[in-house]
Amino acid sequence: MNAIIEGDIGTVSKDSESQELYNIFLKALRTVFLKKKGAYVGKEAFELLKKGWRLTQSAGRPTAYDFKDI
Repeated sequence: MNAIIEGDIGTVSKDSESQELYNIFLKALRTVFLKKKGAYVGKEAFELLKKGWRLTQSAGRPTAYDFKDI
């Protein structure tokens, strides 16, 4: 089975340095990744998805929960 596991970023800290680092990372992510139906997907991951790879939260999770039609 070929699968790409979803990830996410965030911060629970209100510290200004944490917020600044988060915003820098998010800006870079938005620049490099493709936005597809509310999700940011890397170009390589998007190409693999089109070739039938799974884009999922967990390889053990049922395929009904996979990201499809992105």
